Amino acid sequence: MATDRSSILNSVNALRGFAALMVCLYHAAYLIKESQPFLYDILFWGQEGVYVFYVISALVLPWSMEHSSFKWSDTGGFLLKRLLRLHPPFILAALCFLVYMNWWQPHVLYSWPVIKNFIFNITYLAPWFGEHWILDVFWFLPVQFQFYIAIALLFPLLIHKNDWIRRLVLLAFFCLCFLNVFISQVHEFVKDAIFFHAPVFTMGIALFWYAKQRIGWIEFLIWIMLASVIAFETVPPRIAMVSIGTVVVLLFLKRKIKIFDKLGDISYSFYLTHFIFISIFGYFISPYSTTVWQKYLLLAGIVVSSVLFAKLFYWVIEKPSARWSKAIKYK
Repeated sequence: MATDRSSILNSVNALRGFAALMVCLYHAAYLIKESQPFLYDILFWGQEGVYVFYVISALVLPWSMEHSSFKWSDTGGFLLKRLLRLHPPFILAALCFLVYMNWWQPHVLYSWPVIKNFIFNITYLAPWFGEHWILDVFWFLPVQFQFYIAIALLFPLLIHKNDWIRRLVLLAFFCLCFLNVFISQVHEFVKDAIFFHAPVFTMGIALFWYAKQRIGWIEFLIWIMLASVIAFETVPPRIAMVSIGTVVVLLFLKRKIKIFDKLGDISYSFYLTHFIFISIFGYFISPYSTTVWQKYLLLAGIVVSSVLFAKLFYWVIEKPSARWSKAIKYK
């Protein structure tokens, strides 16, 4: 308990970059499905890269909130900070993809169904009102924002001096996962609710406690084992395994990995925009890529193009958003 555990944060950025890369490769994997089924099966796991972000959020956000001396009275400012940080890039990414998909038929782009769908997307309400996501990757954002609301409400209790208050609050949050049973009976979009992901976020919060030396390794293992057992029962096994793997990597890697750190800096922009280049390469180049090596070059071209565009998107859109977010101060 006397050792410094802040080194757990050292690998956070590299993991973000790796997770965004895996999501990109998963979405591009259909291009090699027939010729390389074994590689496709490996890349298929990349879809769970989102859960790496969830575990990291549940570790890093409370850490940042404690550093900023967050109080309940700061909830409005906290949510505004998160919106300013994430929402402008999201809106621009959604708009870019809509224009890319409909630039040759502006009458469709300006039609009410498309405008209505865009509004429901940027307000995170699409699945709850029968609308589709403009891009499938956008489903990640409403769950993340639901977690922001939850952590703002619970955080002062999660760092309470009384150990049992902290434990009961985390246990209550964790038990939200059992609401899936009831929600799934009336709504098909269970995955768009935070209840589905409660065991994953619980792992991150337990890791925050451990890193801040609020609990010892025995209690930490109990929380991780409890969350893992329920996760295997309530979510697909891949999600549980990726979430547990993220905790293990954060615990034992504890160092920066330069190439993934660089990618981690632009991971959000990369996540939001990579599908544009998958569509372009898949439509215009994939039909002419017939050999195995041409397929590999196709994947490499998608990744390189997506990273370069994400870097531009980061500097032009995301970085100003981050600056606006930092300008908001707590009381």
